[in-house]
Amino acid sequence: METKVNVLQIERIRRIYGYVNGFDVQADGSRGGLSLAWKHDIQFEKRGGVPREERRMEDFRNALDECHLIDVGFLGSWFTWERGNLVATNIRERLDRGVVTEAWFSAFLHAQIQHLSYSHSDHCPILLSTEMANKNIRKALFHFEVWWLLESSFKKMVKDAWDSTQRPLLAKLKELKQEISQWAQHVKQGRQRVKQQLHRQLDRLLDKDRTDDNLAEIINRKIHLNQEIDKDEIYWEQRARANWLKVRDKNAAFFHSWATQRHKGNVINSL
Repeated sequence: METKVNVLQIERIRRIYGYVNGFDVQADGSRGGLSLAWKHDIQFEKRGGVPREERRMEDFRNALDECHLIDVGFLGSWFTWERGNLVATNIRERLDRGVVTEAWFSAFLHAQIQHLSYSHSDHCPILLSTEMANKNIRKALFHFEVWWLLESSFKKMVKDAWDSTQRPLLAKLKELKQEISQWAQHVKQGRQRVKQQLHRQLDRLLDKDRTDDNLAEIINRKIHLNQEIDKDEIYWEQRARANWLKVRDKNAAFFHSWATQRHKGNVINSL
């Protein structure tokens, strides 16, 4: 609407009528002026808790303009931080965003930011993707993996494979290696599907309005996802050949980076 008043008066009027969020344009004397106002239930920067102060948000937007920075936008849930397992205390907020210069954006036209589902922290992981060439994938050498022992089917698979043939020892070992490799690939694919399914379920739950049932389901999915992540940590701990943390420590990112640094030809696919 045309306001015909300055922005300080507009903001005061908005707040009197309960519109704590809005975008205002200064009037030119007694002409013009614009105000776009909305209440809590349709804002997408914060839900729950104390409302953001619009004046500070305006200062932030002005700082971006002065520095000629562009908001990249995002894919996924609109918020990047959440706290509170009860509806009455739940707060969701977009605390993080990616901003770049025009030159950077021109160099990476296909860049995008994705808000990933989260289970360990109240902050969601943020993935910045750019278009890059695929790495050459080498065939992995066969070696024992500690995570095999966590799978209930491992012992029976080895016994069945060993008892299924009466060939000489070296031939039996070769066949056992093939059986284990096929079994491990099948298990990893199954675990990956389970994690993808849990992530999809968690993403759908995070996008819904918060209710007691919704929050209970979110907690349940996070517990199951964390159990799968624990198995990954053992894998990366062995690959890293570093015994600095125990198996139960939640630091898969450290082990992943440590292990991959052993290869000189690494390519950074994401930040």
